Amino acid sequence: MKIHTIVTALNAAIRAAAQSISGRHFSRKSPLTAEAVIRLFISAEGGCLAKILHTAGLDMTASALSQRCAQIPIEVFRAVFDRFNSACTDGGLFRYYRLLAVDGTAVNLPRNPAAPSFVQNDGIPKGVNQLHATPLHDILNRTFSDVVI
Repeated sequence: MKIHTIVTALNAAIRAAAQSISGRHFSRKSPLTAEAVIRLFISAEGGCLAKILHTAGLDMTASALSQRCAQIPIEVFRAVFDRFNSACTDGGLFRYYRLLAVDGTAVNLPRNPAAPSFVQNDGIPKGVNQLHATPLHDILNRTFSDVVI
């Protein structure tokens, strides 16, 4: 699959998901449109929000970005994932089978003992906030078919 096709599929998935958001939150004019926020979080490479904004060339506070992100339902990101994957399947098979790999990883979050992601045990007496991500990877098509967080 060519890179241009992949970029086009991702842009279409983000645009469709952003248009599905209704309500008053994204009605006023702002550089942080629903599409811009979705694209920003999908392309973020990690680090603090201030670094993400700086890398994207956006002159606003991390608080403004955080408030805008809170206005986007989490289901929108799943819709982008599903629409993008459906457009980027080459159908590569190995002896008539799809080759899938599953592995899990812990994702550390900022410490917040009140959050449901807070974990504390004998090995971690102070505790940490973690999520466990288990992705399903299609090896031949080089895409993630699903993920459970």
